Amino acid sequence: MSASTEAIPLQPLIDATPAGQTLVLSGDRVYTGPAVISAAITISSDGEAVVKNDGNRPALTLAADRIVLQDIAVSDSQTDPKKPAILVQSDGNRLERLRIKSQGGGIFLRKANDNRILNSRIEGARPGDPDEPYSRRGNGIDLLASARNVIEGNSIVHVHDGVYAESSNETRMRGNVATDSRYGYHVMFSGNTELTDNVGEGNVTGGMVMSVEGAVVKRNRFEKQTENVNSQGILLFDVHRSEISGNRVVDNRVGLYIEQSTDNTLADNEVVQNFIGMQMIRSSDNRLLNSLFAANVNQAQSTDSHNNTLQGELLGRLRGARRGRRRLQRSELRDRSFFPSADRGYRRLSGIFPIARPAVSRADVPCRHGQLAQRSKPAA
Repeated sequence: MSASTEAIPLQPLIDATPAGQTLVLSGDRVYTGPAVISAAITISSDGEAVVKNDGNRPALTLAADRIVLQDIAVSDSQTDPKKPAILVQSDGNRLERLRIKSQGGGIFLRKANDNRILNSRIEGARPGDPDEPYSRRGNGIDLLASARNVIEGNSIVHVHDGVYAESSNETRMRGNVATDSRYGYHVMFSGNTELTDNVGEGNVTGGMVMSVEGAVVKRNRFEKQTENVNSQGILLFDVHRSEISGNRVVDNRVGLYIEQSTDNTLADNEVVQNFIGMQMIRSSDNRLLNSLFAANVNQAQSTDSHNNTLQGELLGRLRGARRGRRRLQRSELRDRSFFPSADRGYRRLSGIFPIARPAVSRADVPCRHGQLAQRSKPAA
């Protein structure tokens, strides 16, 4: 982030911009914060202006409704992970095409509703240091008591949690990528959350959903969460009446981890090449439909879980899983020659799920080497 001339204080320029007007920053200049925006204005750049902040307050604070921030880079020197580069305390704002680098937090929303954070990049200060403790990193996007916000098309790298939403109902997370962090997406006490078409890769856990009802976790891809003993692709804890469907969960320590969760539908998921495909603990009345389990070292484990039903599952054999764990092609995973009699597959599953037999032929539900066994406790 370089510029051609001396830095310019940003606050006087903001104060001189009337409500409803646009402040255009020069793309080859550096501006200094911190600054508070107290009117409904647009701040944009004719290139990528840099806002540099060396203070102990956020580089930018949005204190009025209907503010627009576009095409700005923020370089924030705060080291407290609880302090953000951008603080949103108002409603109906749009933040797009921003680039934030901070040792602290990225964008925090506090009692801020109906905002949109779009197509931005948030990066921790030391992305080249894989040993940096998570406790020294701030969250990329952090929502607290904030409703109906849309977080879409963002890239978040080397932070504590990529997106963290607490007590923030109807949060919509779509098409984001979170890597090299603790949890890619972390949702707590937030009803009717939507997590769709996102990617989580190389985190401790791809997506954690906790104490939530009515969530939709759909068409996400969670891969390579393997470096920690607690790594999972998707973690559901105390989740109820939610939909988890169409996700691709590949090469994680545990693909799906489900604990104390009830009345959920898990459908059309691909759970492939994980050490454990699925762990279910003290969970009941969940429905598993038309999903693919293949090349997992252990297909599934269960402890104290009852009244879960399974229909149309495709359980792939452990071809290549124990030696080399080579990646199977999608055509191989769908090859029904891998799976003989459905009846044998049903008998193997009965240790975990009371099976609801669908009215289909054996050829429709091929299964083999399910290796599903009731365990007294999960693997370490």
